[in-house]
Formats: sequence, structure tokens, C-alpha cells
Amino acid sequence: MGLMGLAALPIHAALPKLTIRTRKNRKIQLRSDTFHEVGAIAFVVRLLLVTFSAQLIACGALHAGSVEEAGRCLRMESGSMLPTIATNSFVSVVPYPDINAAQRGDVVAFRLPVTNSVWVKRLIGNKIQMKQGRLYINCELVEREPVTKIHTEDFYGRETDVPTYKEILPGGTSHTIIEIQGDSGFNDNTQVFEVPPNNYFIMGDNRDNSTDSRAPPDQGGVGYVPGRNIIGYVTTHAGEWEKPIELIDFLVDGRSYIGKRITITGCQFSFAGADSITCVAFNITKDTNFPNALGQVLIAGPSLEKESLRRALRNCSDYNTRRECSGDVIGTVFDVFAELGVKDSPVLGIKCATIKWAIP
Repeated sequence: MGLMGLAALPIHAALPKLTIRTRKNRKIQLRSDTFHEVGAIAFVVRLLLVTFSAQLIACGALHAGSVEEAGRCLRMESGSMLPTIATNSFVSVVPYPDINAAQRGDVVAFRLPVTNSVWVKRLIGNKIQMKQGRLYINCELVEREPVTKIHTEDFYGRETDVPTYKEILPGGTSHTIIEIQGDSGFNDNTQVFEVPPNNYFIMGDNRDNSTDSRAPPDQGGVGYVPGRNIIGYVTTHAGEWEKPIELIDFLVDGRSYIGKRITITGCQFSFAGADSITCVAFNITKDTNFPNALGQVLIAGPSLEKESLRRALRNCSDYNTRRECSGDVIGTVFDVFAELGVKDSPVLGIKCATIKWAIP
């Protein structure tokens, strides 16, 4: 019996012996003739997590830990990359095949040379200066065009429209920047920075609210970033969002969504724990009015948006059909057991997720 079949078992089905083979050709056998709850698949996963001494995926806060600790997704807690990356949104880090593949304009994750914490900024160039709020690369003024103002907070926490520009780097790469203080910010007039070989100059898109290479470490800045500290380029999955799909349909064709960010609708959140939450599809039988579980998908708890996890732990730790525990989940689809080193086990999960509750 395959694990996808396990995920689609009705609630009262018993599970036969289950054999899983790891990449090291080690066999693990699980047997239960008494699993009568929809949490069986979550139990199996948690048992395997203990066996492999690993978590599903630990999604860390940027500038709060190493990428090995954070896994493949990171939460952007800083607003320094607004409007490109929203505060508290998730990003994924993709390693470069070679650091020489990094290009001006890339948004990258890197280890801060002083503390080794993980930050995200944009690669700018190798001879940089700011003059009256304008960026110069190799002594040439970088083109920018005014666009619709972004509505965000100023330094005093007041909601306001701020000057917003489309900045066009040499070579044609463009991105959006904001200037909360206009062209008179603290770092809007600098010296000429001559970047040493094998180092990089980085800046945030929120120019007046970004700690970056415009200031050296001894002045609270970042300074130049050595190439060996670049972890990879950052993607926010732009263009990869799929139209919403019902959980029942996802259970049939879920593997086609691996690696993509999607919205799964029709979830009933049950058995919430810090390591995982079960998104269940229920069918209420007319004759007994009893909820029958048609299938479920696991949500990786450590990578779930914090407020979603708090609410799930508070209200949805049991097996339930309460409306307060229903809603949609938005996240990236991944093969649960493949990330734990197990071959040929197509149980799917959602990581880097946020829950959209039916009752706000």
C-alpha cells in the first residue's frame, strides 16, 4: 500500500504494515491495526522525524540564524526590502551553481561577515556612490522613473504615501525602490565605494530604512560582503502562484504542484502541533451525520506563519469540524518523506505557509 493511499484513508480504516526504504537502504516497518483517527498520517510522520532526528522544515527569521537552521525558506522580518519583499513574508533561497553567476540587480541572501546572521539585500555593483539620493554606478547616474507612491509607515509609525521609483540599473535590470525621506536621507550622500575583488556591495530597496554596504560594520552597517558569504539568490515565487485548488482535487493531482506555491481551499485544521498540522477534507454522511475524513495534507508547523500557528495550537489541536478551525492554506508544496531521505514515498505537505481562516 502506497503512502498516498494512506493519506486518503477514511477515518475508521485500519492501516496495514507499512515498509519504508531510506536512501541508505534501511527498512523501517510500521504496523498498526488500531489507528482509528485521521491523525494517523501525522503520527507516522512524527515517528519518522524522531527516527531521522530532523524536522519537516524549519523556517527561520532573516538576520536570526544560519540557513542550515532555517532550511530552504526564510521569513523576512525586516522592512528593508520594501516594496519588493513585504515584511513577514516568506522567500526561498536558491544556491548559485557558482558565485560568479551572481549578477548586478539580484536579490541575495548572505551571511553577515561580523555575526554570521542571514540578511537579504540587492547586489548593486562594484564602484558606487550616492549623491543627493541618487545612485551612481561607475560614476554614471542610474536612471530612475517616478511611479505610483507606495503606502507604508514613516519613521514615526504613521501611515503615509512615500516617494517611489522604478530604478533601472546598467544592463536594463529594473526594480522598485522607496525613499521615505525623499532624497535627503541619512545615507543619501556618501563617498565613492571601490569594492575589492571577490566582494559585493549590497543595498536595500527601502533606501532610507536599510542597513547595508553604505556604512561599515564599525558604524553599524554591513560593509562589503565577501563572495563566500553569498548563500544564493532569493525568489518570492512571483509568477508561480496557482489558482486556488480544492483539497479534494489536490489529493488526486498533488504531485504536479511540488515546488509551487498554491492556495488549497476547503481545509479543516486538526491535530495542530508545533511540528505539523493536519489539513483534512471531511464528508458529513447524511445517515449518521458523522464526519468522514476523505484525505489530508500535512502543514509543516515550524515554517508556518507565527500567528497562524498560535491560533491553530490554541483552537485546533483536536479532531474537529468546527468552523473556527476551517479555512484555506497558502504555501509551497513539498514531498514530505523525500526531504527526510526516504525514496518512493509520495506523501505531500505544505511549507512556508499561512492560514486564511474562514472566521477572521
